[in-house]
Amino acid sequence: MKVLKINKKDYVLKFTTKAIMNLNAKGITLTSLASDMENLNLISLYEAFHESLKFANKDITLDQTYEIIDSYYEEAGEVEEFFTIVLEEYSKAMGLGNKFKEIMKQQQN
Repeated sequence: MKVLKINKKDYVLKFTTKAIMNLNAKGITLTSLASDMENLNLISLYEAFHESLKFANKDITLDQTYEIIDSYYEEAGEVEEFFTIVLEEYSKAMGLGNKFKEIMKQQQN
């Protein structure tokens, strides 16, 4: 679970099993998100972010999620950092947090 402060408000990101299953049903997996990161394909990233927000705010809409994302970028957030945050939380939820850190470390070298 991660808390992002965006526009002076805290947003809890947590990928529950239900969130992961919802994403998998849409074809959004950890592997596909990593691939989308390389291509800067934002659709699956925003869908994943939306699912992670539902943990603390079950009624949040996709449009509300887009507004949060807009605020994130307006506060000088970077898309690559955003992808990394979502991927890291997704991988932790699947018990792959350490593996994700290893992969990210290798990519930086």
